[in-house]
Amino acid sequence: MMFGLCRQCKNEIEPSRLNERVVVCNHCGYSKPNNSIMRLIQKIHLRNSLILTALLIAFLFQVRQWDGHYLSVIPLQIKEVIGSLSPADSQKFIDICKERQNYQCIIDISKNWLKYEPLNTRVVAQLAEAYKLNNNPKQSLIEYKNFISLGGNDYKVAYEFAKLLEKQGYLTEALQYYEYVLASQPNVLQVTVLQNYVDLLINTQQFQKARTVILQNRRRGENAKYILEEQLQQVKGKKKS
Repeated sequence: MMFGLCRQCKNEIEPSRLNERVVVCNHCGYSKPNNSIMRLIQKIHLRNSLILTALLIAFLFQVRQWDGHYLSVIPLQIKEVIGSLSPADSQKFIDICKERQNYQCIIDISKNWLKYEPLNTRVVAQLAEAYKLNNNPKQSLIEYKNFISLGGNDYKVAYEFAKLLEKQGYLTEALQYYEYVLASQPNVLQVTVLQNYVDLLINTQQFQKARTVILQNRRRGENAKYILEEQLQQVKGKKKS
């Protein structure tokens, strides 16, 4: 059946019949499969199969990456792509990322959030922590400093800043922030913070100051009488300050 003519009777076939899978002559009834239509149908089936396979792979990747959170994450990812993540959405996304220990995700969401709320110290603190946990201490220090410069006054954040400063070798600054954390809660005996502070005083050979700090804090109550005994023994008889 070429150019709409029936091979058998040579008459012109009704045009509407030429688009069917099997072309049947409306004059003599001769029929033949429509190869062009069949090829088109095969292409459509192949394309749909590839799309479904890609969607299945993407779905399985989401399930593997996000575990039980994938149903919550997918709409958040869509909002992120179209730029409609609200602060509540962003925090929800960050909380999920924290649970999955996906620190790069926290960094990406926090940086995007700060484009719209650059003075949000809570987000800056989250970003600083994420950089630290993602093994990027240099950038973490930058964000902690940004937190302080913006007026952030959370003593827990300052404590993490102090520990990171010490770890990176900025000992003088670390001492200052340990002192800030201790002063932020004068009526609370922060034994862990105090121990880190005294240990750093000893490491920087400020023995007299370390001894003074220990003895002052031991006078704060019955439960403080014997704190930091190991550190006190270390500084006994040492004069350098």
